[in-house]
Order: sequence, then C-alpha cells, then structure tokens
Amino acid sequence: MPVLPIVRCQSFEQAVEDAVVAEHGNRHTASIFSKDVDHMTHRLCAAMRVVTDVQNRRFGALAASLDALSPLKVLARGYAVAQSGDGTILKNAADAAVGERIRVRLAQGSLQCDVVDKED
Repeated sequence: MPVLPIVRCQSFEQAVEDAVVAEHGNRHTASIFSKDVDHMTHRLCAAMRVVTDVQNRRFGALAASLDALSPLKVLARGYAVAQSGDGTILKNAADAAVGERIRVRLAQGSLQCDVVDKED
C-alpha cells in the first residue's frame, strides 16, 4: 500500500481523484475509501433508525400524557369547571357570592347556575 501525504481537499470526490492520481491510477485508495464510506453509511443508517425509534416512542408517551391531562379529557371523566360572571375560574367557594350567577362547564355543554348557598 502506498504512503500518501495528508492534504486538504475541497470535497470527497476531489480527495478520491487526488488519491488516484497520486498512486498512478491503481485505484487502491479509492476502493478503500469507497468501502469505508459504505460501512459508515450503513452504521449511520442503523444509528438513525435507533434514534428515530427511541424518539417515536418518547413522542408517543408524551402525547399520551398530554392527552390524559387535556382539560377536555378531565371534563369527560366527570369533572366540571365553574366560572364567575366575568369568566374567572372559581377555585374556592369563597370566590363566589350567594345570589351570584356562575357558569359551570361540563364535558358536553355548560350550565348557568345561581349560587343559593355555600359550604367552605
């Protein structure tokens, strides 16, 4: 195998051409580079498949978590969201006044309700 100097080339193709010229057309270096490129291409494709599979599984798990936490899914499980007249979400009974009209959002539709009594 000939010993070739290390030189900087503009592209891979130019490097192969320079190597062929340097070894007087024997193409030994070109075939080695070609095999290396094939090997690296197969390794890169395999690594990309692994990364893609891992990311697809991660995406699926995150999508499932997001779906479970969706406000609409929470409502579908039987929970409701109560809002004051100005649209503020009510988190405590103290946030609403007796006689106040509130909106209660359900999975299907909403209710307009009057606060008759409160329990803290």
